[in-house]
Amino acid sequence: MNSKIDNVCNNCKSRYLSDLYNSSHYQKIIKTNSSERKKYNRSKQEKELFEYVKKLTNNKQLSIKHSFPFNGKNYDIFIPELKLFVEYNGLSFHSEMLYYVFETKTLQETKILHKERVIAAKPNRVFMVWEDDWKFKQEIVKKQLKFLICGADKRIYARKTKIKSIAKNDADIFYENYHIQGKSNYSMSYALYDDLEIVACMSFKKCNESAVFELVRYCSKYHVIGGFSKILSFFIDKCSPIKIISFADLGIVDETNNVYVNNGWEEEKRLNPDYKYIVNGKKCHKFGFRHKQLKNKLKKYNPELTEYENCLNNKIYRIWDCGKIKYSFFPAKSSKYK
Repeated sequence: MNSKIDNVCNNCKSRYLSDLYNSSHYQKIIKTNSSERKKYNRSKQEKELFEYVKKLTNNKQLSIKHSFPFNGKNYDIFIPELKLFVEYNGLSFHSEMLYYVFETKTLQETKILHKERVIAAKPNRVFMVWEDDWKFKQEIVKKQLKFLICGADKRIYARKTKIKSIAKNDADIFYENYHIQGKSNYSMSYALYDDLEIVACMSFKKCNESAVFELVRYCSKYHVIGGFSKILSFFIDKCSPIKIISFADLGIVDETNNVYVNNGWEEEKRLNPDYKYIVNGKKCHKFGFRHKQLKNKLKKYNPELTEYENCLNNKIYRIWDCGKIKYSFFPAKSSKYK
């Protein structure tokens, strides 16, 4: 049986928010005292992020602005030459705690908080950095930011690599090291090798419909030019899919310039923001909070209540993403893959 979830700070035994707001004492102070709220406005992690981005921009002789106002919103970091906003999303003040704890926004406002920021930033791009990713996957976040701001450290041409199927365990390890979302559920994976080193990996799973597959993961260790299309071509030759779908997180991708757009994929639809639960300072997928899991996870569990109601009774709150784009690819329509 899994250990019981209860968002409590181990140091003070108070309800967990984050490292900065980890006690009921600070909750009360920040909620009622504006000067104290201002004092705790910048977390250690956000300051670390700003200093790292500042270092990158200095190396490229780019300008950087902090708390930059644009279209009625204040953005944490703005790099004008790149038309790039970098946002730090602390889990406490970017979740439903804004309604249940701090009483500063409605529930509906918490659901569209990040989607609205992406929309308001246009024609600029927004790159979202989440508190738990910065704390627990910092090297991956830094690699992404460095590529966005400075470009690639190392380039490899896919035509010089070899491709082969790899076991799920090997794909899992690669994604945990180089993909911000880590491993996932997929049934087939293919990797590009530069000598004995894996430099890119792509994974798929079959959908319920016949000959329809989902591209679940793709990432590379370096900038592998042509890597996406080389693995995709290999998969198409091997499995003969009629249609391939995939999803892009609007808090990360540039919707006008990404691997899907650049390889002839079609935008099928835009998905509304989706939520995860905050547990012990990390975002956790909602699939782990269905009733059959909840009864073994929560200290307070009532089978008559909904998943959401049970989580609220345990002070476990939701946090919403920016929404996603669902892309589709039809190999038969592409002259490249015929």
